[in-house]
Amino acid sequence: MEYRKKNGIGILFLFTILTASKLLHAATVSKMQLLMGTVLQIEIEASSSPTAELAAEAAFKEVQKLEELLSNYKESSEISKINQKAALEPIKVSEETFQFLVQALQITKKTNGAFNISVEPLTQLWQLRERTLKSWPSEKEMEQTKEKLNYKNISLDFLNRTVQFRAKGMGVDTGGIGKGYALDKALEKILKFPVDSATLNFGGELICWSKFPSRKEVAIKNPLHPEQIWGKFTLQVHSIPTAVSSSGNYERFVTFQGKSLSHILNPKTGMPVENEIRSITVVTQNGADADAYSTALFVMGLEEGKKFCKQNKLETTILYEKEGNLESYVMSY
Repeated sequence: MEYRKKNGIGILFLFTILTASKLLHAATVSKMQLLMGTVLQIEIEASSSPTAELAAEAAFKEVQKLEELLSNYKESSEISKINQKAALEPIKVSEETFQFLVQALQITKKTNGAFNISVEPLTQLWQLRERTLKSWPSEKEMEQTKEKLNYKNISLDFLNRTVQFRAKGMGVDTGGIGKGYALDKALEKILKFPVDSATLNFGGELICWSKFPSRKEVAIKNPLHPEQIWGKFTLQVHSIPTAVSSSGNYERFVTFQGKSLSHILNPKTGMPVENEIRSITVVTQNGADADAYSTALFVMGLEEGKKFCKQNKLETTILYEKEGNLESYVMSY
């Protein structure tokens, strides 16, 4: 499946500096696979190469399983089954899919729908997966579609582990959170092994963990000149996972009659996002939050996004355009 958002937009993982307490003879294993439409690269340090190899393999298998369950591109996935039938009857799903939806709905509610797991009808209206819009949606189509985006109409039955839509035409889109969620679950698998550190890079979305204190440097691209670096920051990594995600509107688009439209959609207006923000980078303790929040802040816009960051103590770098110049808003803790 392809998770259309971000794909390395805005951030570049540079290098790691470990403290002297790091094991001197640790083995480092680096592996990569094409999953969810992009490359997942995993680097693991452990006391032996076989241990690191087994940990990496477990992580890849976990992401493969999640892709089969959560893909909007696979008709056989549980997400596709939900979208096809949940308006007709409750759909029983696996524990993995159910817990994914629970977490996605929690973030949807926390952002007041700026990130909206039920955005699938809008994704279809703007033909984001096809990346070419054949005809501009009418005002009537827009209003009818927005009526289907009420996430409160997604009913989760915890006792029977079922999902049901309380309105016709609804659907869930995993694209704005799927890669981040997969990073979290992959890291969980890795940490079942006796490893010293793990760094996972999923098309530019990152999650890191280290047994010993370490620093990892991350560069943010200049969204007005993507071939240039706007700036760098250092992650302090130790014991608790650290995730980084970035959203931007300058590398991936849906096109209409030669014009590029943002691939990030505003569930409240029904339109592709168009505001002063050019890129957003978020640092949190888990990939799902980082993934979804970077989208939500983009939808909120600059002022509302600032308020959300302050209220939630969210470590964020927002790059926005003002009178042709690139300005920044940075929240760090």
